[in-house]
Amino acid sequence: MRIEVATSDLLTVAQAAETAGMKLRTVYHRIHKGRIIAVRLGGTLFVPASEVERLKENSTGGKKNEKTTNGDLGNTGARGKQR
Repeated sequence: MRIEVATSDLLTVAQAAETAGMKLRTVYHRIHKGRIIAVRLGGTLFVPASEVERLKENSTGGKKNEKTTNGDLGNTGARGKQR
């Protein structure tokens, strides 16, 4: 898949975290896990503004939202077995 983005539409990870109301570490973690789209230009990571808008729209309280986007619906017992 090819995505075209103007450089004026890119935010640093710190700007993206602040704009989306997320912790910087959380944004880096989600980028690493592939949950947030980012591009590296000259050694610096940037997040497209459209991706930040998606994060703001989908923000419903952190970890609860992260688990559902990861495919884990919370149907596990104490030992991690499906009920």
